[in-house]
Amino acid sequence: MTLLSVHVRSGSITATVAGGGAAVFDLTRQTPADGRLEQSPEDVWRALLAVTRSVLDHSPAPTRVAVVSDPTLVVWDQETLGAARPAVLSEDERGAATGRTSGPGAVLAWLAVNEPHTWALVHAGRYAVGTVESYVVARMTRGTWHVTDPGHARRLGLTDPATGAWDAPRCAALDVPLEALPEILATGEGAGVTDPACFHGLSLPVTFASP
Repeated sequence: MTLLSVHVRSGSITATVAGGGAAVFDLTRQTPADGRLEQSPEDVWRALLAVTRSVLDHSPAPTRVAVVSDPTLVVWDQETLGAARPAVLSEDERGAATGRTSGPGAVLAWLAVNEPHTWALVHAGRYAVGTVESYVVARMTRGTWHVTDPGHARRLGLTDPATGAWDAPRCAALDVPLEALPEILATGEGAGVTDPACFHGLSLPVTFASP
């Protein structure tokens, strides 16, 4: 079993193949206003394709892929997989404006108040929300999987510490519909299979690595 590992950080993406090579692709960050840090999800996806292509060209053929990421927040169209707005990086400070705990969950509350047109489509089921590992797995699987694992889910600040499931009362208080959030898989559970048309002609089982 040869593993392709993909680590999506806010400033770079690293891809490695066990027994093979490694490659890194730097990502650009935008600062549209004081305290705000954003990034183009489309740029993240294109960079992921580029960095994995680079390492695959100099490594044994992988048999599976594992994804791990920073808690960058993404909102995307579940039908087209296009980004609904720029991704929000973990260092972004706008969540503090909600008067609630900072972090990705608080940023979602900020978006609900300040971007009502986007948020209406989240409630309508057209847009999905999650951190960037969920987004890239959706892209790898051509939108057939909207998932995360317990380690990544906890960083949204919206899970119940006792059960590990999404905390329905907290989500409701922040106006985050449960249906828009990724399904939380068990640790190590498979997260679908890459679609060859989307991911270098490869059909590989996907899992999440521990963040």
